[in-house]
Amino acid sequence: GSTQLVFWQGAGDHLFEAWYAAGSWHGPLDISAAYLNGATLNSAPSVTITPDGLQQMVFWRGAGNDLFEAWYSGGSWHGPADLSAADLGGPGGLASAPSVTVTRDGSTQLVYWQGLSGQLEEAWYAAGGWHGPLDLTGGPFGGNDPLASAPSVTTTMDGSQQLVYWTGAGQQLFEAWYAAGGWHGPLDLTAAFFGGAGQVTSAPSVAVTPDGSTQTVFWEGAGQSLWEAWYTGAWNGPHDFSPSLATAEGCGAAVPGGRVIEVSLSQQSAV
Repeated sequence: GSTQLVFWQGAGDHLFEAWYAAGSWHGPLDISAAYLNGATLNSAPSVTITPDGLQQMVFWRGAGNDLFEAWYSGGSWHGPADLSAADLGGPGGLASAPSVTVTRDGSTQLVYWQGLSGQLEEAWYAAGGWHGPLDLTGGPFGGNDPLASAPSVTTTMDGSQQLVYWTGAGQQLFEAWYAAGGWHGPLDLTAAFFGGAGQVTSAPSVAVTPDGSTQTVFWEGAGQSLWEAWYTGAWNGPHDFSPSLATAEGCGAAVPGGRVIEVSLSQQSAV
């Protein structure tokens, strides 16, 4: 918990980093120029850390829509490595930024992305080697519900489930999950649980709380508003956090330079 790490695609499509440690921010640092021989990104990066804290791993869509990786370990940066060309059998066919996570026991790296035909693709590193890519949409999902955004992936704290979220063609939030040795879904959460509310206009972002009690999903909605839905044994929300939509929440219009008090009966909260 000592350090926050932020990576992004910056000037010249280089990989940049800033980090918060010892009570202050450091950087930004042009990682591409300083350590990766000028490597360029064709998407936002995705970063994860091994559970033992010894490695930072950054993935992105690079030249030729291939999957690239760079990693920090042993006090220095390594890569970039073209995983598509070297380990995954040729052109990667990424149509989006990848999303990456590491299983809680540290045994497996999981990378998901939107393929060129809108399919959900997965590659994984385990037992010392890369596996895949695997077309989940064309396989376990039977061709249903292609992606209209990059996916977002996480795992439950006990390691029993992989959870993947994405935006569907009709701007709805979809989920698929891997548990008990098989894939489940995809499930249209917007239609099934949200009553059609909270259209999704970006890739979603998902996390699980450290105690494992809550799955939290955020996304951009209409008018660049920030929305959230959360799962605690049942789905809650969606909730619009943007002050510009305070009227729709029944709290009155926001006053420029003033204050808005928003009371949520569903969340039992006042903000």
